[in-house]
Amino acid sequence: MLDTPVQLHAINKVAEFPGNLNALEEKYPQFFRCDKSSLVNLNHLRSFDYKEKELLLDGEIRCKASFRKSRELNKLLRDN
Repeated sequence: MLDTPVQLHAINKVAEFPGNLNALEEKYPQFFRCDKSSLVNLNHLRSFDYKEKELLLDGEIRCKASFRKSRELNKLLRDN
């Protein structure tokens, strides 16, 4: 089975490269898996709306979190 290319969305650019999200998540602890197909860099997190399960990142980028991951992120943010 071939890996689907990883898409990196930055403020001014979108890049594609080979790899998988599990490896990136392990290698870069600042990345948080907000659902089964997305990682976000918590260094660029501006706010998190727990009720709406939505993250707001730099550049007005918005990302939804799964129910389970939103609970995990809420706990992570509370503890730090």
